Amino acid sequence: MKKLIATIAMALLMCCSSFAKREPVVLSPEQISLSITRAVAGVPALRSAMLDPASFVLENVTLKAPNKQGVIDVCYTFRSHNRMGGYASSGTARLNSKNVVDMIMSEDMANSMLNPCFLDLQAHTLSIFSQVEAALAPPAPTPVSPADAAARAQQYADCLKVAVNNPSIVCKQ
Repeated sequence: MKKLIATIAMALLMCCSSFAKREPVVLSPEQISLSITRAVAGVPALRSAMLDPASFVLENVTLKAPNKQGVIDVCYTFRSHNRMGGYASSGTARLNSKNVVDMIMSEDMANSMLNPCFLDLQAHTLSIFSQVEAALAPPAPTPVSPADAAARAQQYADCLKVAVNNPSIVCKQ
């Protein structure tokens, strides 16, 4: 009976909170820039906390409205392989004011009231996903001039000539 009452109370709270009037997140360009830098720095810690870090996929990055102390938390939405080797449903994590990734939650807990990002994911939040994704992208390869390409090809050919008589030499292209 107590569980039923608690469940009903939780449902009513969730229902009422979705109708609550929320102000859009308004941040200065400096706050946004600092938050992007913080969010990018937090991704490696989040990736390393995964069961299979190589399978980590960042789906969204949002900023919460500043709290009373002016701290802006960063919320991540991500996917990663589960124990069965398939992709799990989306999870959430928060980068707190101390630049520590905490509150990593799987999909089943992501939509609960225990998740500090839950209400803000439903509210007007500021998405910085495209800026974080751009900052995490590897730099574009620099184009090689024809003269440099010819010089490298000549070095490789010279190396192959020497390596014919000496099997311990390995030529890299």
